[in-house]
Amino acid sequence: MSNFIEKISKMIEDPFEGPFEGEDFLIDEEGIIHVTNNNQKLAGIISRKVNQSNKFDMKMVRLGTSGDTIVLGFDPLTDAIPVHTDRIGFKKDVLVDVRQSSPTEFYLYVGKRRKNKVYSTLNRAKTAIKLLDKSLQKMAEQPSYDDDAD
Repeated sequence: MSNFIEKISKMIEDPFEGPFEGEDFLIDEEGIIHVTNNNQKLAGIISRKVNQSNKFDMKMVRLGTSGDTIVLGFDPLTDAIPVHTDRIGFKKDVLVDVRQSSPTEFYLYVGKRRKNKVYSTLNRAKTAIKLLDKSLQKMAEQPSYDDDAD
């Protein structure tokens, strides 16, 4: 695992302009990258560098946040077969997948992007899809205006 961490660290670090490990980001023993100070730009740069290198089987994604730290890691479910697929939205143009990592962990993928929330059952994930569909439908409704108003 230390070889893996060194490989990622060498790929990300720039000895002249940074980022510097320990100052701008940390890599824990599981290979999870923690970007400090909620630095969106640095998190994007790290993800892009790692994904464009094509040295890893999986894509690096944003796994979530922890306080003011952005958590990046490899998503093993990107190529997994979804347990449920649906199309939502006003024109049914938003693809939503539910993928399962363990018997009690279900993740929602909206437009091929993983959401941070973990659902304990498939029914809870389906309920979240219905709520998301309702909110998208409501956003698509156009307000009616009175053309005869003076």
